[in-house]
Amino acid sequence: MDTNISIPKVAMCSKARSGSSMMMAILEAGGLIVDKEQEPEPIILELMRNPYGLKENRQNILSNNFHNSFKLLDHTKFSMLPSDYKIIYLNRPVAECLASWNDVISRFAEKGAIMNPVCLTNCTNSHNSWNNILLTTPSYLTIQYNLLFSDTTNEIKKIATFLNTQNFIFNETLAANAIDKNLYINRG
Repeated sequence: MDTNISIPKVAMCSKARSGSSMMMAILEAGGLIVDKEQEPEPIILELMRNPYGLKENRQNILSNNFHNSFKLLDHTKFSMLPSDYKIIYLNRPVAECLASWNDVISRFAEKGAIMNPVCLTNCTNSHNSWNNILLTTPSYLTIQYNLLFSDTTNEIKKIATFLNTQNFIFNETLAANAIDKNLYINRG
């Protein structure tokens, strides 16, 4: 292994139900080391329809224990990010995120479980908060969720351009292969 390779660290920011777990799988396939701790229970993965199961690692964020690339859904923790992290914001239309949340609530109800519908309000509030944060963030990359499916090559190339350095080349082919087109079911 080449010890001169410096793998970038990324905070992948987004709203919940926006494809953030798949985006983390894309980043990992491209060569980043991602934080995969705090996997949810299998029933939650089934009900949430999240085959990747990558959950935001709040414990590491709260303890300032930053080592790898990770997912950040909680916009209130953005100010805790170390300065050496690159920011990728995954943007998905709010209507699609809300449709996904409605599906999740229905699946929980079918199993006799109750899920608080406050997540619908939180989704809209989170979208607005992320937009306000990004207005004052000097350097970040926005990836459009829907374009990952309809314009894969260009979206993956944007990620590579953002992350590539003299000592690290993002693997565009492997990253593109990590996109699961079967997941894009809640379209606006």
